[in-house]
Amino acid sequence: MALRVLAAALAAIAVGLLAGRSVTDALLPLLTVVAEGLSPTFSAHLAWDPRDASALVFDAQLVRPDAATYAATLRVGQIVTTGTHLVHALVPSVLAFASALAWPQTTAARHLAAALLGLGAALAALALTTPFLLVARVETLVLEQAAHTGQVLEPSWLVHWMVFTEGGGRWLLGLVLGTLCAQGVARWGRR
Repeated sequence: MALRVLAAALAAIAVGLLAGRSVTDALLPLLTVVAEGLSPTFSAHLAWDPRDASALVFDAQLVRPDAATYAATLRVGQIVTTGTHLVHALVPSVLAFASALAWPQTTAARHLAAALLGLGAALAALALTTPFLLVARVETLVLEQAAHTGQVLEPSWLVHWMVFTEGGGRWLLGLVLGTLCAQGVARWGRR
């Protein structure tokens, strides 16, 4: 079992390193749409950093000020920039894929099904973490700016989700999604 887990982890890491940028590049429009859906007060733009090929840059431009949060600290049209590193973004995806691969299955067809579901779980993990992280970082920057002017604003649920995911929840999310895929295949095969 230990060798299976090690082999699955190495395979998932290899896929992440070899295809992570290409997959993430293809998913940039989806990640941008998710980010804009999380914070409709901003127009989002997600792109690769021209100075660092493995870093994502997130520009959020205020288009509709929320009186409670953003109006006091930002002007309409103002851009707030943050980012993340590709390796950081791919951690939950690699864990989801690895845990789906590592789970013992009884046939090659079930292993293939678990791998395919694991890829879906990896994409879901990316969509459930990276846009949330970037939008919450923008909100955190706005909250810090407000604090410098003496305003005390309450963080939204996005900031709490970011704290959870950055405190280990990303790892947990990836492991749970991958394990659910593998367990689903194992249970489906018994019927």
